[in-house]
Amino acid sequence: MIKILVVDDEPTLKGQLEWAARGEGRETMAAESGEQAIQLIQQHNFDVIVTDLKMETDEAGLDVLKAAKEKNIYTQVIVVTAYGTPEISVETMRLGAFDYLERNAPGTDCLAMVRSKINLALEFREAKLGGKGLP
Repeated sequence: MIKILVVDDEPTLKGQLEWAARGEGRETMAAESGEQAIQLIQQHNFDVIVTDLKMETDEAGLDVLKAAKEKNIYTQVIVVTAYGTPEISVETMRLGAFDYLERNAPGTDCLAMVRSKINLALEFREAKLGGKGLP
């Protein structure tokens, strides 16, 4: 079973991200803060994590990214934000994020993009593992 964690402090947005992450053979969990997400990361092995950047701190999503990569280098993390800057996008990629999405980018259906990025992240993860399954 594929395990996906969705992290957002805004209930409506969290629900939308959960919807985008759902699919056959997927178990979706949700956290309302970076701190709660890090606790879940310590307790579970996730294939993909979709996290907001700004929650209880301006860079809580980066803390989630770091915790995920420290636990399992193969966990694919997608950082979503409404407050994007070129500097933060570079930092997320440097820290090992699979992708970085700006929620308010003009002409973009963010939920469709998240769904597509999750599928790509799962394919990328599988290719990196060489079909061996979860480490």
